[in-house]
Amino acid sequence: MHGVAFSGADSAGAPKIRHVWRAWPGASPILGSEKLDRNGLRRRIEESTRDGLSHLWRIDTPLSIAREHLAAQGVAEEWNAIAAWMASFPSARDWRRAMRTTDRKELRRACDRARSTPLAPTNLRLFKKTWALIAEVAHPLASKGVRIEPCTGDNNARVAICESNTASTLDTAEIPSTGYRGAGNAAVSRRESILTWLRTRGVGIGAELAQLAVDDTEGDILDALILMSDPVCTVTPDVAAFESWIY
Repeated sequence: MHGVAFSGADSAGAPKIRHVWRAWPGASPILGSEKLDRNGLRRRIEESTRDGLSHLWRIDTPLSIAREHLAAQGVAEEWNAIAAWMASFPSARDWRRAMRTTDRKELRRACDRARSTPLAPTNLRLFKKTWALIAEVAHPLASKGVRIEPCTGDNNARVAICESNTASTLDTAEIPSTGYRGAGNAAVSRRESILTWLRTRGVGIGAELAQLAVDDTEGDILDALILMSDPVCTVTPDVAAFESWIY
């Protein structure tokens, strides 16, 4: 299983995406940690289709947008159509500009409401990541047989990408989902307590990686590690087939 903190959508190509992985299911240690750019992440996922193993890639960024936005733009309620439409724009800003010609609201999806996510996919702080993940990573990989859970691809595919959300993951575990980013003793203490919780969930985190996570004031390493906890699996509504779902 892979945890990906998808940062750097506006970083001019700098490798700011954090990627960690471990054997799953069951308790196991973190096997590796790295920083990637978007092209590097796409290559890593594509490489995982050739090693004969099963891979679940959990990424902390929306994999679709709200049904109401699709209706306003005349886009079919089908994930491949949504991804192709988003990829037709040269940049996230061009896509958002087109969206705002019909509706300036930041609409939440069924999964956002169900999992109480802090931001809608089209929020000013999130839209670049939403566009970059769908248009530049997930869309080309889906065309190569990678499953976008639960939207498209073979149910028996060995490699799948699913949407996750660190705040929702912590909230479900009844752990405060704020206060762990930034400097200061309080934020450091919050990062340390989340690492302790992860270890109780069977995520083995070595001393060196743990210290990096504690020292990372932006919280990206910890965000990736949070996605090493077990995903929340539920029966999904029909709308999840094109709006995505959060695991």
